[in-house]
Amino acid sequence: MNQYNKGTPNCNAVRMLLLNFRQEVRVHQAATLIFGPSNFNDPEDKASSPQEADFRLVIISEDLTWFRLVRPGFVTGGAYSVTLIFPFEGNYILFADFRSKRHPSITDKLKLYVKGALPPKSEGMMEKLVFSSGDLQMKIITEQAFRTETQNKIAVTIRKNGVPLRATDLTSCLGAMAHIILVRRNDKSFQHLHSEADENYPVIGRILFSRPGIYRMWIQFQTGNQLYTADFTLNVAESNAQ
Repeated sequence: MNQYNKGTPNCNAVRMLLLNFRQEVRVHQAATLIFGPSNFNDPEDKASSPQEADFRLVIISEDLTWFRLVRPGFVTGGAYSVTLIFPFEGNYILFADFRSKRHPSITDKLKLYVKGALPPKSEGMMEKLVFSSGDLQMKIITEQAFRTETQNKIAVTIRKNGVPLRATDLTSCLGAMAHIILVRRNDKSFQHLHSEADENYPVIGRILFSRPGIYRMWIQFQTGNQLYTADFTLNVAESNAQ
């Protein structure tokens, strides 16, 4: 059975629930997931229009090899729905990032099990600071190793067909010029950054890592009416490590 609101709960009365969590989801078959925010202090408190609230959903496979960032559509009654096709069997983690005019931002961690063919065996995760796919090349430029308890700058260069892109070449995607998603391998802790930019780097993220370890990172952005998603792997050391 699929589970919902697992992991560390948010501290607000409002939670995002997976309403049809009992449905069977299978690989390579379209599955419509329905979500609804619930205020446990006020059951009648629901958004009546998409203008009143914003909901973004991050979906990752438990082995951190598959990623999606989507904005579920608003349906009558204050619920949201999205249709997805999952590539292989196993646990998937859903990070429901929800905010409304009446409530502060919340992030709920949900779990979904998908039946079907098992995924190929995943290899060990090594640091990966370069991404290349088709006409797109991206590289993380670091002045020093990533460490805990200090402000880390994630500066990214982007080339398309060998030509460097500037911040002005990117167009808004789900309310930001670029989304940076980080998930720590050991405990699946989650962070979602909206990028900055300067004259040298079209995408910049700034983050304070609280714990060391391997972090998977995805960057999603749009340029030339095409949506791109790039994946990286960061190795974060203790601040006092030599």
